[in-house]
Amino acid sequence: NCINYYKAAKSSVSDTLSASGYNYPTTLNPGQAFSIYGTVTSGSSNIKSLTAGVYTTGGTLKTGKTV
Repeated sequence: NCINYYKAAKSSVSDTLSASGYNYPTTLNPGQAFSIYGTVTSGSSNIKSLTAGVYTTGGTLKTGKTV
């Protein structure tokens, strides 16, 4: 699964994030356009921002958008 979850918070409250109805490219050629869509929900927190993008295998964001 290509979907990764990361929560940065100064809280000891446990939460569960889930993604549904999502689509993402499994391969990309240089310069090729792509779309990412889906719904992310939290079990007990308000989601203040979400970043979707292309990451290296080491976890570095190469391009993306935060909403």
